[in-house]
Amino acid sequence: MSEMMSFRKKLLAVSITAAVALLTACGGDDGKDGVNGIDGTNGTNGTNGTNGTNGTDGVIPPFTATAIRRI
Repeated sequence: MSEMMSFRKKLLAVSITAAVALLTACGGDDGKDGVNGIDGTNGTNGTNGTNGTNGTDGVIPPFTATAIRRI
């Protein structure tokens, strides 16, 4: 019986590790900075572009949430 519990704990650890890796991989990429404006002759410098927004985080898969609740 203890072998089964040990197996379940190992399986849970692997599931949690996989979920964390999945969340890390699913997050969106940061936006790139805008390009500086070109200087005019005797004019003012162009303004910097705005930064892009961060991507949204991924969602924990249902099987992992179920496994965590069973602990």
